[in-house]
Amino acid sequence: MIQSVASLGTGIIIAFVYSWEFSLFIIGLAPIFGIGGYLEMKVMAGLSGTEALEGAGQVGCLLCLAVV
Repeated sequence: MIQSVASLGTGIIIAFVYSWEFSLFIIGLAPIFGIGGYLEMKVMAGLSGTEALEGAGQVGCLLCLAVV
């Protein structure tokens, strides 16, 4: 945990030294990245094993038809 926080802090400092404008832009977008990751996690957790396999099978069939 401490190593992760130290790495994050060091990365932010280095980013600000080399390109502070881009660093501010990315930090501003961080909440959007977090919300996207949370939504993806909720969607993936909502799919049971059977539903996920059925969906993958349908995608596989469509891919085979598209290639052939």
